[in-house]
This record gives sequence, C-alpha cells and structure tokens, in this order.
Amino acid sequence: MDFLQTLRMGRLHLAHQLFPKSVFRRSRLVLRMFSYESTMGRSGRKDLRELLDMIPRLPGEIVECGSHYCGTTMIMANYLRSQGVEKIIYACDSFGGFPADEFERERQLGRTNKPQATYTEAGQYEHVNEKILRMGMDKQVQVVKGLFQDSFPRWVSEWETRKLCFVLVDCDLEESMLFCAHALWPLLVPGGVMAFDDYTSEEYQGARIAVDKFVAERPTDLGEHKLMRKLYLLRKKS
Repeated sequence: MDFLQTLRMGRLHLAHQLFPKSVFRRSRLVLRMFSYESTMGRSGRKDLRELLDMIPRLPGEIVECGSHYCGTTMIMANYLRSQGVEKIIYACDSFGGFPADEFERERQLGRTNKPQATYTEAGQYEHVNEKILRMGMDKQVQVVKGLFQDSFPRWVSEWETRKLCFVLVDCDLEESMLFCAHALWPLLVPGGVMAFDDYTSEEYQGARIAVDKFVAERPTDLGEHKLMRKLYLLRKKS
C-alpha cells in the first residue's frame, strides 16, 4: 500500500470514528471535507512521505513542534503504523494559540497580519486527546501541552535518553522556531532529519528568517539542506 492509499484509508477510518454513522448515510460530502484537520496540503503531505521514508531504520523518536489539532500528527502516525514502524510522536503545542508577546512583536515587524486569535479555538486539547483515543493512537502519540519554553524542560531528559530521528517544526514565529531548533537539534541522531514548515509563507514571514538563521549557525554538523515542495529539510551529518 503506497502513501496516498494509506492516507485515504486512515482518513476514512478516522472520519468513521469521529462522525456518527447517520452522517455518512445522509451525505458522502463528509469524506471529501474531512482531511485530518491538517494544513499541510498535497505538497506538504508528499514531503512528509519522503521524510518519513528516511527514518525507519534510524533509532529515536519524533517530535512535532506546533500540532494544533494534531492533523499532521495523525497523518504521520497512520503512515508509520502502515509501514510497521514503531516510533513515538510527541505532539507539542500550547493548544491555546501563539504566545501573545511574541506574536505582537511579529506583527510590529510586519511579518504577519494575522489576528492574535489565530489557533485559539476552545477545546483544542480535549478534542485532540479524544481523536487520539478514537484512532487507537494513544500509545503511539504523546501530547505535550504548554508553551515550548515551559514544556520542553519537563521532557528533555526523556528525549535525551530515547534520542530523536525526526523533528517537524511548524510553529510559524521566528523566536519559537529557533527555540525548538536549538533545543532539539542536539538530540537528533546522526542522519536524523529536521524539517520546517512555512518557509515560503507570506502570512508568517518570520519562518524563513528563522530557518535561514539556523542554517547559517550550523556549518559543521549540517549535511543536506534544501527547500522541498513545501517543507525545508535539514539533515544531520552521519
């Protein structure tokens, strides 16, 4: 089964878990509307497939920085499960929106014109946990709630022990992206992958600034690095 078939099967399963059967009897539109609640899009999902195919034989787990409704988390977890790959995905998010002070600095610098209310829908955390349970992913996905600066110190000893093979940084703002990159890059195993979303985004221009700064800082242990279709790939030297 290829990646797109796996994605469709997982989406169908998740939709059946979350929506009553009566909804499906009334309308097949649910299947077209339901897309894991991920903003990756087709090009981002293709990049994810390629990145996930790089890591099955590497030791270590996965950290996602900026999970929102854990849509991308579910895509990754379902694909890894279909490939028989057992790795924990740590889904890290405040589940309450951006840090207000950092977001305001980005607005003042003209890097975003989004409202502060972005990603602040009520009940995110509860919804995410319910979705993970309904999908039977509670042993594969570990939700890490809180601002990165507050939550990471509670987990870093576990991540140091288990090591990381893949980090997805999808938190949009320069300071948060750099914090995650600096904190987690040392925990990546040789050959491990770090990927950044929103490098080409006009809505969150701080993302490109963060990636360019981080790449410029790492001349010794940085191997391949490039913009894929949507995600920016960094690979640690083997």
